[in-house]
Amino acid sequence: MSERAVTSPRRGASARARRRPPVLAGALAALAVSAGGVGCGQISEETRKASLDVVCAEIDVDPGEIAENPERARLVALIVRDLAPEENIRDLADQVAKDPNAVNPRAQLAEWVDEKCGQ
Repeated sequence: MSERAVTSPRRGASARARRRPPVLAGALAALAVSAGGVGCGQISEETRKASLDVVCAEIDVDPGEIAENPERARLVALIVRDLAPEENIRDLADQVAKDPNAVNPRAQLAEWVDEKCGQ
């Protein structure tokens, strides 16, 4: 009997499958760099728009689902709380993240997502 060599799958293929495009990381890094002057003044409208684009790109949920499903609302709230450009919506998202069963904050978050992200 002859011994056959055991082959493993290509290493490069599995590594490529695990890698995600660095779009989000790059966008967040750009926001961090451009927001470096936040203590010195205001965030530019361009920076606000870019951060809103990042938030909306990460949210892949129908606003009705946010209003109706506490689990989905909590996941969206965590993204919004960490990435939204406006303090008032970050505060609202924090409320939803802490208590996703509260109906009124969930409905307000759903309205904001619908208005800003157009989903």
